[in-house]
Amino acid sequence: MMVLFYLAVITLSSALIHFGLVAARKLIIAAQLSEIAEAGDFLEATTLAEQNATKDLLTREWRVAARIATPLCAVLALARIAGAAHLENLQLILLTAELSLITASIVLSGVIDGASHFVFKETLLAAPLFLLVVSLLANTRFIMQMLLGALIGATVFYGLYIIGRLLYGFEALAFGDVELAIFFGAIFGLESMQIFMTGVTIMAVFVGIFYLLKKLTAHSYAPMGVFLASGALLFMVFAPPQWI
Repeated sequence: MMVLFYLAVITLSSALIHFGLVAARKLIIAAQLSEIAEAGDFLEATTLAEQNATKDLLTREWRVAARIATPLCAVLALARIAGAAHLENLQLILLTAELSLITASIVLSGVIDGASHFVFKETLLAAPLFLLVVSLLANTRFIMQMLLGALIGATVFYGLYIIGRLLYGFEALAFGDVELAIFFGAIFGLESMQIFMTGVTIMAVFVGIFYLLKKLTAHSYAPMGVFLASGALLFMVFAPPQWI
């Protein structure tokens, strides 16, 4: 029976990531055109639209990583939860849907931020809303954890956002990173602080290495979403929250 649920997770999460990547392309094009239009350069916007119509804005490496990481992490998380407790079929069905949707959302947020430096609410809202509905129907206490986790993410990262602007005079931390922190906080509840610390640690290591190799400068952009997503995926696999 568990084999069927593993196959369901692989199928559902792969389908979600496929449609997510298709939607991401349209969202990135719209965001780029909006930025150029706001600057008043309509000729450049037209040229960019023509160029984007014939190419994929997410590179092959990012797309391959998304298609591999999503079903793999979802299956490993399901195996760990199912192996730690005896679950009813209904619980396994809900877990299959939750893990597929949430893992796809995590991977998409990291891939889109890493490839285009954009963060879209469309890829962030579905998973927490689905989790909230399931929590309400199941009468669980996770709702309060979701709210507290989102509050922690908002407080910590909005604080860093304000501090960065005061210290450097520009956005050292993009507001999209604040939105990502709220998303991860809502998904993981009170455990989200561990994810934030893990993500920041991973980021510090990579940024430090690339800085020493002179691949980055003090003004280079480091996609925070990639590192937060990496920390979240590690927790999904090794210490997945039991929402049910």
